Amino acid sequence: MRVAVRSRPAFGTEVGERSIIQAAADGKGLVINDGADVKRPFSFDHVFTSPPSRATQALAAQQRTVYKTLGRPLVQHVLAGYNTAIFAYGATGTGKSFTMLGELAAGNDEGDGGAGSRVADDDMPSLPALAGVIPRLCYDLFSAVRARR
Repeated sequence: MRVAVRSRPAFGTEVGERSIIQAAADGKGLVINDGADVKRPFSFDHVFTSPPSRATQALAAQQRTVYKTLGRPLVQHVLAGYNTAIFAYGATGTGKSFTMLGELAAGNDEGDGGAGSRVADDDMPSLPALAGVIPRLCYDLFSAVRARR
């Protein structure tokens, strides 16, 4: 079992506020500092920090990274005959749906960086750039099954 944490970018009303979450330099830990001079460290297998902006390209790169780190190995395990599971847990508004589903808006193929831009560099040309773990997992799984025929 692997446990990962992903932080979302700040919303407009949160920009400029002090964050109580600090990622460890090793990419495997977080420190919660609630301002009471008590720092609480937590360790995980993976920590995905939010990109510095809500720019589509930065979010798309992180969607790919999360999938390659967590989702793609599950496809390999399923194809090897093992049961697998992945789930997202957290408070409302923390990015669970975006991580798992992404933005699947129909868009153009122009590569303009919009939500519907395609992921040509990720071997998944039919998916939007902001596709989440589930659509990417399905794409890989069905592609592997098709290739085995």
